[in-house]
Amino acid sequence: MLNSVNLERLQTFVVAARSSTFAEAAKLRGVSVSAVSQQVRALEGEVGLALFERIGRRVRLTDEGRSLLDTAAVHLSAIFDAIGEVGARRSSLRGLVTLGTPRTFGHEWLEPRLPKLLARAPQLRLSLRFEVPSLLERALLDGALDLAIFARPPELPGIEGRLLTRETLVAVAPPKLPCRDLDEAAARALPWVTFASDRPMHDTWWRATFGRNSKPATEAVVQVPSLEFQLALVKRGVGVAVLPDYLVRTSLQRNEVKELPLQPGKPARNAIFLAWRRGTVTSARFEAVRDALLK
Repeated sequence: MLNSVNLERLQTFVVAARSSTFAEAAKLRGVSVSAVSQQVRALEGEVGLALFERIGRRVRLTDEGRSLLDTAAVHLSAIFDAIGEVGARRSSLRGLVTLGTPRTFGHEWLEPRLPKLLARAPQLRLSLRFEVPSLLERALLDGALDLAIFARPPELPGIEGRLLTRETLVAVAPPKLPCRDLDEAAARALPWVTFASDRPMHDTWWRATFGRNSKPATEAVVQVPSLEFQLALVKRGVGVAVLPDYLVRTSLQRNEVKELPLQPGKPARNAIFLAWRRGTVTSARFEAVRDALLK
């Protein structure tokens, strides 16, 4: 029976017990006198005790009522203080937000945006995690991450996202690799260095170059889960790789690699998405980070 005690009724009881009349309590609570009386009677029914002694139009606390008042007043104050503190915490820009991102994109795109965000919210804390999209998406769904950046659209049910930006892709080769007069068949025979089995960049560039219905080359001399490692292998003459333009710009200028003499039919661009759990309970800090990245 006590497990079902209504906090609003208990609060009305405390106000009524401290007031000289139910009329005064009603004014303090912003309700009618009859509402105060009904809430007190309902509380008495919940606890199974008479809390007030009614003498004509007057009421006074019973011994049980005084005992309940002494205890309830203290704990009610603590409860409402705790609720207020939690509410303030949710509405303030403080606390931890966990964010997953591909490592290279994080360095290039995310890193320069973080100082401004953290300067605007000094009590905000960020925890970054570098992984491939498939692992980031699973961590997001499992609640290990609040937000994640994918180099592809979200795929798992329960995950939603918005387009963050697009990166331009470039196919680069070792300077000494013969690659004149390349067509699709010749390109398929090249020694490709791909990003493990997760190849959104490679496949996006291939379809932009040879047509959306073209089947991307699947054979790779090396599969490695690191864009920087891919570029290093191209420099060493191992093979050809599709990489973001910001990663290969300096190497192209230094003639450490060369761009394949194939011009895509349209710019080869990879869509980057910011994602989160559908229906997630948001907080001010979550919304601040999400909105700052999407801005």
